[in-house]
Amino acid sequence: MVPSLLKKVLPLANIGLVFHTPFPNPSHFETAKFRFEMLKSLLTCDLICFNLFSHAKNLIGCVQRLFAIELEFFPEGYFGLEFNGKKLLIKVSPIGID
Repeated sequence: MVPSLLKKVLPLANIGLVFHTPFPNPSHFETAKFRFEMLKSLLTCDLICFNLFSHAKNLIGCVQRLFAIELEFFPEGYFGLEFNGKKLLIKVSPIGID
């Protein structure tokens, strides 16, 4: 819930979050006690990055199930969600070592 707390203190700050772990499946996430608060906090970010598309898909599925928000597609591989008049960009950026 740190992103929403940061936005309260620094409303003009750009907040990016990188998930290096899987985001839970929507069916599992629905059992979380504070699921609405967690998602609302994540939706205050400006950019969220995932390593795999399936992890980003889980976040998008959770948001669409709980808030009925439509997904937008942008050039260069970005997805977008609009929540409370603010856009959130979601990026899938695989990280690997040769």
